[in-house]
Amino acid sequence: MNIEKTLIWSLRIVTTIIILVPLIYYYLASGSLLDFVMPSLTIPPSLLSFNPSSLRITAVDYEVNGETYLLSIGIYNAGDIGIGLKEASGTISVPSLNIRGRFILQSSFFLKPKEERKVNIEFLLESGTRKDLKILVSQRLPIEISGEAVLILNSTELPLNVSIKSWNPW
Repeated sequence: MNIEKTLIWSLRIVTTIIILVPLIYYYLASGSLLDFVMPSLTIPPSLLSFNPSSLRITAVDYEVNGETYLLSIGIYNAGDIGIGLKEASGTISVPSLNIRGRFILQSSFFLKPKEERKVNIEFLLESGTRKDLKILVSQRLPIEISGEAVLILNSTELPLNVSIKSWNPW
């Protein structure tokens, strides 16, 4: 019985040491209690110089593939840093035309400064008609976007949740 108590206390001490030693090391390396509890966050320099209006839409075209539309959007990077997207998906709606649908970026892209590229987006129309979509593309009306993506700024990848009301990207 005495051996069991000794073994149990030995295991408790070893477990405590395994947990506390890294915490004590991190506390001593952080320099202060505040930095230990809430480490300071550093903002990458690319975020400080990022201007969302540096991405410009130059052309919009689409083709019908059954129930799905393939939107081909020309995007120009007028900014000073590289920018891109990957794994983007969400919803697009145009209240003035009663259009609503889901979109998925077909492949990730990255634009260097002063570079232009066509980006393909798969769009599933949930409400509205093909005629309404033609009006949207030709008249370039304000749209509402919500969704998720991974934003790439130079070499920094940032998760992004977007909800934009009444945005006119044209």
